[in-house]
Amino acid sequence: NGAVYSLLCNIYAACERWEDLREMRRKMDIATKKTPGCSLIEVNGVAHEFVSGDKSHLQSEEIYMKLEEIAQESTFAGCLPYTPE
Repeated sequence: NGAVYSLLCNIYAACERWEDLREMRRKMDIATKKTPGCSLIEVNGVAHEFVSGDKSHLQSEEIYMKLEEIAQESTFAGCLPYTPE
């Protein structure tokens, strides 16, 4: 669990245990992998699932080009994406 690793890192830093902190960060990088985002859309009664970064769909190139076009048009219209990072 990423929260546990983060808590331990904070404790090690507060206690100035730098070597333990480095080791915990290394373990954290190995153990915690971010789950890709997933969306589902229904078109003409057929459900289509999209996973962030997936390029296995036969038309993925066209799909990503269309998404880029939509993003550019949205930005031009004054809409900005929500990026919590």
